Amino acid sequence: MQRWLNRFGIALLLLAALASIIQVIWRAKADADPQQITIRICHWQLESGLREAYDEVARAYMALHPNVKIVQLPVPGRFYGTYTATQIVGEDPPDLIQLGSSISDAALADYYVPLSRYVEEPNPYNKGTPLEGVAWRDTFKSGLARAPGVDRMMEYFAVPSIEVTGRMYCNLPLYEKVMGHRNPPRNYREFLDVCERTTAYAKTHQLKLMPIAGSRFNANVLLDRLFRSQTQKLALQRDPLDTLSTPSLLAFVGNRTSLDDPAIRSGMAIMREVAGYMSPGFMQFDRDDAIFHFGQGRALMIMTGSWDYGSIVTQSNFEIGVFDMPMPGPDDPVYGPYTLGPTTESGVGAGGGLGLTNASPNRETAVDFIRFLTSVRGNQMFVNRAKWLPSVRYVEVPPEVRAFAQRADGYPDGFAIAPIMWGSGEVYRLQSNNLHLLFDREGSVQKFADAMQTGITSAVAADLTRQVRGYRDNVARFDAEHAALLQLPPSTQRLSQLRELQTAQEVHWLWLLRESRPAAKGAN
Repeated sequence: MQRWLNRFGIALLLLAALASIIQVIWRAKADADPQQITIRICHWQLESGLREAYDEVARAYMALHPNVKIVQLPVPGRFYGTYTATQIVGEDPPDLIQLGSSISDAALADYYVPLSRYVEEPNPYNKGTPLEGVAWRDTFKSGLARAPGVDRMMEYFAVPSIEVTGRMYCNLPLYEKVMGHRNPPRNYREFLDVCERTTAYAKTHQLKLMPIAGSRFNANVLLDRLFRSQTQKLALQRDPLDTLSTPSLLAFVGNRTSLDDPAIRSGMAIMREVAGYMSPGFMQFDRDDAIFHFGQGRALMIMTGSWDYGSIVTQSNFEIGVFDMPMPGPDDPVYGPYTLGPTTESGVGAGGGLGLTNASPNRETAVDFIRFLTSVRGNQMFVNRAKWLPSVRYVEVPPEVRAFAQRADGYPDGFAIAPIMWGSGEVYRLQSNNLHLLFDREGSVQKFADAMQTGITSAVAADLTRQVRGYRDNVARFDAEHAALLQLPPSTQRLSQLRELQTAQEVHWLWLLRESRPAAKGAN
């Protein structure tokens, strides 16, 4: 038996090696064909329906352009950063790489091509639609104000192909058993009642059932939002014009606020309260674990985004309900004093942007595919198959995901100390190292606050210093471009834009430099 297993293992290895050799030969042959253009697209979207949606759009595009082949390279999120960095360093990156919000200005400037000149032109694939003749950048529902690179570099490095929102999913038949009806909670107190009655139902029927399926990923979606609800008023007090690029850091500089502020403590308290209804040890679980627990009926609800709709429906053999998670309102007896009310989702949540790499040998074709993907026809095709929200105007929201449509009305969001996931920097590390003191059953708000207090000043100082350095580097980079433009034939528009950008960068740089000094003094 063991000998047979060994032979079987060797055979699998040989087959894998043979497949790799065939793939290399195929790619070399494709690259050698001067008539064949291959565009490789790398992304981390492994949710149900997404790869099929990309394939469907790719087939439609290739039917229009028979000499083009679109190949997608989906990579799991946990390996995505390492994989893309390796490909870039090896000077063989995919033509298009999905960009996240955390990508640095330096990486954008060094490895990606700005799309700014393209977005000012009409999208040719919108011919015959209400968007015919409209500048590409004006065809997006949320605009491009949050596109990678636009904030500090005044360049567009990607355009969104989808929009996302977060909602609470529930096991509708089980919800009806627990509550006696199918009506979603109308406010935060009713939501807590659902959680309490679920706990009682599980105890009465001796079920392994939690009110909310939890993981670090889902905590970032739910608990982070709850904390932000408690800093809405505080954010307006500290930054009334919403002009700070780093409000969570600058809120803790000097005497602006502290971890003892009642609003900050209230944010900690509401996170701890709702975390108590999640599975014990949920911070050790992956996103897929939480979806699995929900699909197995071991949790009544799960808070996640519109991006998981297809995966959850596929993995669940029961009817799914979706509702907007009710945040505490100003009339809430405990958390009301610090909140303004529901936040607007307009202008946020745009994603799926593909960045064009410098090393791409077929830049114009790669950009042309993005145009097709974000045209009325292409985007409609994409969201119909993926069951996601469209990013392009005049594209219909698929009926299955209308509950995820963005909420246009509402107040500005508050700020968090740091994200629970997808963060970077010293404040993020400090919080991550101590969150167990807030979420564990033996923990408390006071224990978490005390642990954070020991390192918050130095952590803020370190992160501000890093941001100051980033602005300084950007200014130096623009100096070089400015000098080069002065030696070329006049390009008034770009030169004027560059001067405006450089002035804004220098203002931010000097302002942050001034603000970082009290933080540095407090850290010493």
